[in-house]
Formats: sequence, C-alpha cells, structure tokens
Amino acid sequence: TGRNLGANGPTSMGFDMNKVECYNCHRKGHFARECRSPKDSRRTAVAEP
Repeated sequence: TGRNLGANGPTSMGFDMNKVECYNCHRKGHFARECRSPKDSRRTAVAEP
C-alpha cells in the first residue's frame, strides 16, 4: 500500500507524528487534543460582551 508503519512512520490514523504540529502549544509530535499544556487563552478567547 506504500504506507510505512515503522516506528517513525504514520500512525494507524495516517498521520506522521513527526510532522504534526499542536494548535495549542505549536510543538510537533502531538495534537492539540492530546496537549498537556494549558489552553492558550489568547488564541481561543471568546469575545465577551
């Protein structure tokens, strides 16, 4: 199938974790939903009246 499922290859989800960048902390290797850093309130701030 051409997919590399080795240690550094894409996960079963099809993402190469070496290239994935977290939207929360902007570090590579994990998704924002897996991020252990506090939520970046500046980026996700809700406009309050």
